[in-house]
Amino acid sequence: MRDERGQPTGWAKEFALIPFIGEWLLAGDADREAALVEYLEFLASRGVTTLYDAGNLLFHDSVYELVAKLEREGRLPVRYEGTYHIMFPDQIPNAVAEMRRMREEYGGELLRFNTVKIHFDGVGEIRTAAYLEPYVDDPGNRGGTVLTTEELSAFILELEREELDLHLHVVGDRATRVALDAYEAARSQAGEELRLRLTLSHLEVVEDVDGPRFAEMGVVANFTPHWHGSYFQGARPGLGEQRWFRRERARSLHEMDARLTFSSDVTGFGEMGRADPFYGMQVGHNRQDVGEEDGSIRPPADERLSLQTLLRGYTLNGAFQLRMDDRIGSIEAGKQADALVLDQNPFEVDRGAIHQLRPAVVIRDGEVVYGGL
Repeated sequence: MRDERGQPTGWAKEFALIPFIGEWLLAGDADREAALVEYLEFLASRGVTTLYDAGNLLFHDSVYELVAKLEREGRLPVRYEGTYHIMFPDQIPNAVAEMRRMREEYGGELLRFNTVKIHFDGVGEIRTAAYLEPYVDDPGNRGGTVLTTEELSAFILELEREELDLHLHVVGDRATRVALDAYEAARSQAGEELRLRLTLSHLEVVEDVDGPRFAEMGVVANFTPHWHGSYFQGARPGLGEQRWFRRERARSLHEMDARLTFSSDVTGFGEMGRADPFYGMQVGHNRQDVGEEDGSIRPPADERLSLQTLLRGYTLNGAFQLRMDDRIGSIEAGKQADALVLDQNPFEVDRGAIHQLRPAVVIRDGEVVYGGL
């Protein structure tokens, strides 16, 4: 950020400082391994058998060498879909090569690499998410995207040739539109349906005219339901009341036949409890944060998601996003026997107690990975 005279202020947004100070954020090897084990065991205890890791800044090697080590030692409790995390345009030319390298160096039966992630825009809290209209408290600013429509379309075609999928962080309505336009342009240029599976994640604001395009083009809509209550408020002054009360309209997209999936975007221990799918289900179902069930419902109240929609998004639709729906995501003959046994029926508990649901047993590939029979 620069002042009115164009001089640097010392304020850097998003990931601008990561190449220079990022290593200071990493714990030592032993602490990293202990933390990773604790986190993955927590997820397994909450019924997670498969996860998509949507990025580790520039430190994918530091993470995946540990995940691979856990797999070799028989201590990896989940299937783990890794990624190459793109934050800067100059990472694009090497992305495919990096995916190939990580497959060779770290890939196994449980740790796989099939999807590239782009942090496509920023966040509303610091006015970096890409919106169609300017921020009300910064009239010259509409945020930005890492790539143009044309650049993203060309990259999609490159990934298509390599049989890789693409996952985009998109918060603002302009970022969503650019992504959809790029995918549509790539389909047109290819002259046929693309194999590449595109997932747009977060989708805090989506314009009504863009909603039907998800189903029309088969784009997966990935929401972060524990954000659907009162957790984040910092973007409100910049968005203005009209846009603020049109955020996270997952139910509208569901009613337009979009395929919804759900995830946590949790990156640290301070939020670990929010990575519990049942926590996300409760907030998405109520549009109230946990502990606020007697308070107001976050507008629009009619965007509350049904429990059936949430369960499907966390299971079979999530498996579809990762191209695993022929193997996991539902209990069917011939699949890989992933299942969990809950201590209560989620359709019978109070809507304020969904986050307290706990699996008594979690099974992956027919083997108990948590609890006991």
